[in-house]
Amino acid sequence: MSIAFPCLIALLVVVSIYPTILKLSVKIGFLDQPNERKLQKQPVPLLGGLAVFCGMMIATTITIILFRDNFVLFKNWWIYYVAVTTILVTGLLDDAVGLSPIARIAIEVFSILIISIGMGAMISNFQGILTIGTLPNLIALVLSIVSGVGIINAMNMIDGVNGLSGSLTLFFSICFVILFYYVGNTLGVLIAMSVIGAIIPFLVHNIFGKKTQMYLGDAGTMVIGLILTFFIFAITSSSSLVNTKYPDLSTIAFSLSVLSVPVIDTLRVIVGRLLKSRSPLYPDKTHLHHLFINKGFSHLGTTICIIIIAIVNFSFWLISYFSGLSVNWQFFIVLITNSFTILLVVYSLRTRKSSFSIIKSLSESKSIEKTKLFLKIRNLIDSV
Repeated sequence: MSIAFPCLIALLVVVSIYPTILKLSVKIGFLDQPNERKLQKQPVPLLGGLAVFCGMMIATTITIILFRDNFVLFKNWWIYYVAVTTILVTGLLDDAVGLSPIARIAIEVFSILIISIGMGAMISNFQGILTIGTLPNLIALVLSIVSGVGIINAMNMIDGVNGLSGSLTLFFSICFVILFYYVGNTLGVLIAMSVIGAIIPFLVHNIFGKKTQMYLGDAGTMVIGLILTFFIFAITSSSSLVNTKYPDLSTIAFSLSVLSVPVIDTLRVIVGRLLKSRSPLYPDKTHLHHLFINKGFSHLGTTICIIIIAIVNFSFWLISYFSGLSVNWQFFIVLITNSFTILLVVYSLRTRKSSFSIIKSLSESKSIEKTKLFLKIRNLIDSV
């Protein structure tokens, strides 16, 4: 199986169905309405997540059917379908009528349990970090549920400006597909490449489109969050192929460095809310992307800056691993450097008028979104 095959299929599927889903979203009024907390000024179609989901699942199905011999070790792959479909329906219901936080979390827990119990994948091996090795099943299951719910909601909360969640999804998937490829996890490669192929056409419309723009919605961000949860479970479980082929690679440190932006930023925001005696789910404008926007950055400028932060944070893990440091050192270096980087950026955006002046000058709306090149691309995308 060529690793490019599922990516190409997913890309072609989304390109083909995107106009139909866009029209459907407008026709049935499935729109994200502007309000005082949101950054858009006009209603935006909200079924982008459905388009991405269809692309991923069709590509995955076709690939497994055509190359079934490559997946003989993954007999329970269909359980992944059940979990992802469950979370998609939940997200669509939340977008349509609004679910209570308790109902959402309950279904998120149920979907995580499907993967953990049905596929035997959960966070169960710390590889000796803090002298912790293989966790007892019950503790591993509880930790996996808490982590999974956190990741799903972190991806949902980070979805605030055009291009951000899609760009982060692309970055995350590239990181995981490289690791899956080198350890020989063909199911992981298949799913990650399907995500890459499906997210690219959505991302193009989300960034450049005006008439063709759609949002992922809760359905899309929750699906992506659950898939990222599955990726992390796959590399941190006791049966992970990473532990066999690369025992000196800290999968916990790798996972934290890849997802550092949504995870650390969400934890920062939640702690801030609790310190103000507010609910962790209290809606406000304190996320990293809000701070960039408040500083005068455009949507695209904000996305570029946050992706740069994600790459810098991941590079700290790369340096620690290829320097031959132990799993303990990899973990602590990632935890300290990644947290410090994000907190430093937050502090700078809040307190210094000259912060990021060079990047800011390149990122403001007048220097990117209103350039002739950007507008030409927008007209081209809207005409397709």
